[in-house]
Amino acid sequence: MTGFLLNHDAKRQNPEAAAALLPFRSRIVVGCLTNVRGSSEAMRQELDDFLALSGFGHVDLWYFVTPTPPLRDTFVEAFVEARRAGKARFAAMTTHGLPNHVEALVAPGSPIDAVMLVHNFTTSPEVSAQVDRLHAAGLAVTPMKPMAGNFTTEKTGEADAQHAAALRWLIADARVGCVPTVMTSLAQVEANAAAARVPFSKEDDAVLGAWKPRVSERFCRDCGACAGSCPRGIAVPGLVRAAMYAEGYRDLDRARREMSAVPADRRGPACRDCRACAVRCPNGVDVRSRALRAIALA
Repeated sequence: MTGFLLNHDAKRQNPEAAAALLPFRSRIVVGCLTNVRGSSEAMRQELDDFLALSGFGHVDLWYFVTPTPPLRDTFVEAFVEARRAGKARFAAMTTHGLPNHVEALVAPGSPIDAVMLVHNFTTSPEVSAQVDRLHAAGLAVTPMKPMAGNFTTEKTGEADAQHAAALRWLIADARVGCVPTVMTSLAQVEANAAAARVPFSKEDDAVLGAWKPRVSERFCRDCGACAGSCPRGIAVPGLVRAAMYAEGYRDLDRARREMSAVPADRRGPACRDCRACAVRCPNGVDVRSRALRAIALA
């Protein structure tokens, strides 16, 4: 079974791509992400716009992107109406702040069926325990950032081995329902399919162990722990994310968009003036080097 997770903004969809998928609709799982911050009516309208533009009669998974608890409840209201109308089968959400939602998600009768959260070979024992709870409660778990920021080494052979090992690590995790990866060429599809056919091995574990220190000092999990912690007012989360998109994903356009979202007076040259960074990331990210990398994009 193949799945496609499509953008939450219907106006940015590619109608030609959707049309190409229509003949295979009965054989694929379609998910849609929505990011509307408003009423349940506005959320349902965006789903309607997506369905009209794509030509799909319904979506299998309707994801709401990083809701606050009150917005999660509004989305559930929208989903109940959409399911009643035959437009969505299962309710899902993405989150960078699982602790804020986990109790509601695992509660008996929770209307959320699936959760997408940051989960990969760098996952901490604390987050892994929360994944255990979701799985035990019967929720489908989808990993976000499966390649941990994509901070592969420069050598092609090593990078290929790192990608394959990270993919197999997740496939071997019985709690994971599927592994979403961006594939922009047939060669990437074939490489991922080949990697998925091989079981996770001791060699893979060694590859990830050697790679993990490089990733840990660079990979932003978007947990928000560093927000407001700089004594000079630098918007640390935005800068660290921008550096991740520039250096890890090699997506300079996305990195610059992240930077442009940060107020100019909070990007600073202030980082250059500090001899030692006061911000400590609980996940081990080297905040000062990441901030300086992002400032260099401006």
